Amino acid sequence: MKNKDSEDTIQDCINKELSLPPLAAEILSWLRRQKRMTVKDLACYTSKRRSTLKLRLRELIRDGYVQKHGRGKATWYTLGGKISGYTL
Repeated sequence: MKNKDSEDTIQDCINKELSLPPLAAEILSWLRRQKRMTVKDLACYTSKRRSTLKLRLRELIRDGYVQKHGRGKATWYTLGGKISGYTL
């Protein structure tokens, strides 16, 4: 018999621990794996609209889960300091 916890995806674990919307948890999961991503990268991996991703990223930045680097087309994102206390 399989343990229910072992079947949870990383996004599910993040979502449960941090009480985040599914897309926000998915963004954090991708940032954990890739270390550094642009909105274009996230759009390719998640199949979500850029405007939707930007909205979630702004919320994650505001809450300290993500850090924004650069400006304009050169903008990229990494995990923020608040997330470092969690095992992802």
